Amino acid sequence: MDASLELKGANNKTDKPLEHYRERLAALDKDAISARTGLRFDETEQAFAIRYMGKLALIGFPDGSVRMEGTDEKLPPYAEILMLRILVEGNLVPPTGAFLPYADIGWGESYLKAFEGRCIGRFAHMFASANDFATVAESMGAIVAKGGDATYDFEIVNGISMRLTLWDADEEFPMSAQILFSDNTSITFTSEDAAVMGDLLLNELRAASKKVLS
Repeated sequence: MDASLELKGANNKTDKPLEHYRERLAALDKDAISARTGLRFDETEQAFAIRYMGKLALIGFPDGSVRMEGTDEKLPPYAEILMLRILVEGNLVPPTGAFLPYADIGWGESYLKAFEGRCIGRFAHMFASANDFATVAESMGAIVAKGGDATYDFEIVNGISMRLTLWDADEEFPMSAQILFSDNTSITFTSEDAAVMGDLLLNELRAASKKVLS
């Protein structure tokens, strides 16, 4: 994908991109989209089906409307943009099972400092303990993995996952965190997109923690 996303801003940062990608989507052939992305087109729903954070999203074709299957739940506009961009210009390939840090996944360090503060630093201060993080992650259906005091894999969209690790504070060091990406991420998304993915996941974690830990 060539275009980049910026998460800051009001509706003018999302309305125009949504309109842009919906117009581009309408000009494409649905069979060609399925062949490129591997996504199933549901003839009954007249929509492409894609997993988002463990739920099934339906992206209408050719209008580009995004809705969750069987619910009135609304997705964040930036999540809609990410999924529309997959249909318009993305490729989805299976991961190999490897997870890589942000700086090593193909983008270099051009956006690393911003990502560290925007996502890793935020995650490190989100929970009182690794056990709290584990409780919330499991409530979201995340997959436990090895590493740190608590490590979980979260699928963002089909086959593209993020691995979040938390280490508890001790007498010498404060709580710390790491965020890794499945090695197929850069084939579909840009460095800015990956930061958006981090923001979206952390927002989901925050919302779930209010329900689970309250």
